[in-house]
Amino acid sequence: MAEAATTDPRSQAWRGTLTRRSALRAFAAGGVWLAGGAVLSGCQRETSGGSSSEVTLKIGGATGAEPYPVMPSAAIQKKDANAKGYAEALTVWLDDNPGVKLTHIKADVQNTDALVASIGGGTAPDLFIGNVLGSWGTGPIRDAFVQGLAADVTELASKYGFAKKLNPVVKPAWDFWAVDGKRFGLPYEYSGAGQGLYYRRDFLETAGIEDIPFDHTWTWSRVREIAKATTAGDRKGIALVNWNFWAPLSANGHGLLTQLPAPDQKWHWKADYATYRDTWVKAVELFRGMLYTDQSVRTDITFTDQQASDAFGRAQVGMWMGNPAALTHSPNDPSMSKFVSLNKKPYEEVVSWIPVPYGDQGYFDGTARYTAAMISFRPDADDAVLDKAVSLHTFMMGPGLTTQMKVINDQTKDLRHVYGGYVGGSMIPTNTMIPIFAESLTDLPGSAEEAWGKSIVDAYSAGTKLAPTPPRELFFPAEQNPGPSGTASDDAINRFAFERKGVDVAADFAKLERTLNKTYESFSSSIEADTFSAAAKKYYGELDKLFREEATEFHTAVYGPWYSDKVLPALN
Repeated sequence: MAEAATTDPRSQAWRGTLTRRSALRAFAAGGVWLAGGAVLSGCQRETSGGSSSEVTLKIGGATGAEPYPVMPSAAIQKKDANAKGYAEALTVWLDDNPGVKLTHIKADVQNTDALVASIGGGTAPDLFIGNVLGSWGTGPIRDAFVQGLAADVTELASKYGFAKKLNPVVKPAWDFWAVDGKRFGLPYEYSGAGQGLYYRRDFLETAGIEDIPFDHTWTWSRVREIAKATTAGDRKGIALVNWNFWAPLSANGHGLLTQLPAPDQKWHWKADYATYRDTWVKAVELFRGMLYTDQSVRTDITFTDQQASDAFGRAQVGMWMGNPAALTHSPNDPSMSKFVSLNKKPYEEVVSWIPVPYGDQGYFDGTARYTAAMISFRPDADDAVLDKAVSLHTFMMGPGLTTQMKVINDQTKDLRHVYGGYVGGSMIPTNTMIPIFAESLTDLPGSAEEAWGKSIVDAYSAGTKLAPTPPRELFFPAEQNPGPSGTASDDAINRFAFERKGVDVAADFAKLERTLNKTYESFSSSIEADTFSAAAKKYYGELDKLFREEATEFHTAVYGPWYSDKVLPALN
């Protein structure tokens, strides 16, 4: 559920889908508004200078950041099973597409500003990870599509049968990323799990705590209990970075319940922190209690995700928050080989992962089921280039992936390389734990359970068992006008987390509400009021149905009254 600022990093944290490549993780990054909200719908397509069979695909990015690298050298293939598998897969595609070649260009495809600028200047690579266009925030990504920052590949997706090949688990994400029936990005990597907490079983065992079940007893109050119990000496129970402090609020529906539709205003949203003020105060007091009373948290305002992960690996903390990617790591990942276990057991026997907690009254956020990393395409590329780029991506999600993984398995004799990533190289095209295409479920060698065991696979896929919570963006037209930033909200959370004294939580939330509503007065929505109202009625009606069926206590105590007393009157 998006906050007032659609580029808010906590929105990215809960909804960004999770590539294994740490360089592309944007969970702690601040939101960026598409180079000042520049609309690039006027980009003109290039005209092909040669026949459609003579095509050069421009690939950009640092090693590991480009989606499909150029052909690796024979020397690299000889020492890197991943590169050898990728080369064999790419060779098959090139043989089927004579006259096509890949060339590397210098382009920063990981940075939103740089990528948008290269698109505007006509120097972008032909295909790139489209999520970067919106700093991994779902709303800004869809807005970027409307603003013309990616090519419309609807017809090409149909030509290559992309939708027909999908793994059924990925279907919600496929539905979500259509904008007015058009395709500006094709799924690339999927987890369906969202964010969660890594935890160490050995620390729990020492504290006399059984393994953590993923049910409604798993709340932030329980996290606090475990963190306190596993804090000992210099070791803390949990590491938290600044965006993590939104989690106890988000667990109780903060992003949903602090915004009211306001179609009669220029900006069609109104901040409301008063209705459930006690809930937000309680959530803040919980993590402040962890910080200053229990002293069970390792953190500071400059703390990064990597530092939190490193502290976990060095046994300095018992939990940290992140996506499930590292749960199925490569066996030769140097960061995992350095992992310190009190019982001298390997990483995968000590570590587990669990999705973020439920709310105190059973709220859950299943919006991650709708999100995926995507490949998008240069909007001014000519038709022949787009055709070959979509063809390459489609191939690498299916036969190319199978070919690459079979080579890796033959070379390493270890299925963990197939289902966990191969650190010797950086050319694994997608998440093999939950592949994009259904054919991969049967064509890949072995199985994830053979590689890691049932408990790891169950943990990894736990988030996909949640009912899909429809994202707001699925109902509303993409916003073509830049919206408010998340600065005021970020300032508030940093004050709550890092100022020990002089904090009046209730008063600060009241001030935040006033600040946001004052800010909204200077923005205008591109969506007509009637269109907005109709979309809002559908959206909140769907949530009413979902929570009534899947979160009965939350619906009865929280959502139902709020929906009838606050939302419907605002729309009627």
